[in-house]
Amino acid sequence: KIAQPEVYPAQDTDVSKYLAQDLQRALVAHAELDRLDQKARRISRHGYLSHLGVGKLRYDIDKDCIVLEVVDPESIVVDKDAKEGDNPRFIAEYLDASVEELIHRFPDSKEKIMAELGYKRGTTLQMQKRIRYIEVWFTYYNKENYKCEGVMWFFNNCVLGKMKNPNWVYKDSKEEKYNFLDHPPKPYLPLNFYNDGMRDRKSTRLNSSHVSESRMP
Repeated sequence: KIAQPEVYPAQDTDVSKYLAQDLQRALVAHAELDRLDQKARRISRHGYLSHLGVGKLRYDIDKDCIVLEVVDPESIVVDKDAKEGDNPRFIAEYLDASVEELIHRFPDSKEKIMAELGYKRGTTLQMQKRIRYIEVWFTYYNKENYKCEGVMWFFNNCVLGKMKNPNWVYKDSKEEKYNFLDHPPKPYLPLNFYNDGMRDRKSTRLNSSHVSESRMP
């Protein structure tokens, strides 16, 4: 059962109390519409069976709202040096798509995708081939040496795209005041009962990049 949200009025006025009640009802309705109880159950099951459950927040353009996705914990790779409560330097997720879908998602990289695969014409069979690519949310430093958050997609030696963390209103925007958190967050929500990030560390390679793997703290 989903824990019911509680919204408290900002002021001791009737208007503020009604607004708080309306917001609370809206949050409950949104959770029911997104089937949050079923998704939470699946994430919890992953936590018990795989020692890690992962949810991912994403903006759904069709619904015009933020939704929660259930992520297979086996597809997640996390900075091995991240401690419990830390912001990891990176979180990577293995994804897959057909060549046609990949080009649709990254149209500006069509020529690079075709060249990386050695395709010239792109037959129907070639366009339906499934490609495993990687999405990485990472922390980096800009020219002014400020800590920033970004995301990129790649497979093999082909960078499909990269950008600042899109889940944030930056300083050059008039809507910066609408940011709720202090810094752009990575969109993953870990559920972990058994691991503190200090055990079972191992190294692996993500295609041509060097990445260290561990369970999420």
